[in-house]
Amino acid sequence: MEQVLFIIIPAIVTNIITWLLSRRKYRAQSQALELDNVQNALDIYRDMILDLKKELENLREKIIVVVNENEMLGKQMEELRKELICTRAENKRLMVELKKNNIRITENET
Repeated sequence: MEQVLFIIIPAIVTNIITWLLSRRKYRAQSQALELDNVQNALDIYRDMILDLKKELENLREKIIVVVNENEMLGKQMEELRKELICTRAENKRLMVELKKNNIRITENET
């Protein structure tokens, strides 16, 4: 019986010590793995942020182009409005003159 105890007790003590040391090792490994995962996630988010930043800058440039085109078209519209007003005034003047000429022609015919 003593021989069995001399075999079992050291085996149990060795297993307990191995388990305690292994537990520390696995804990350290899992923490390192967790830190690696966090670092990978940060890298992914950093890349996404940089991509979004580039896209935002491209959109800002496009907005500037559209705003400039809009201002140019607004100026063209204003010029066309002025031209339309002048054309309408000229048209009215010509209509009045045409009516006068029609009246004169009808008076001369009679």
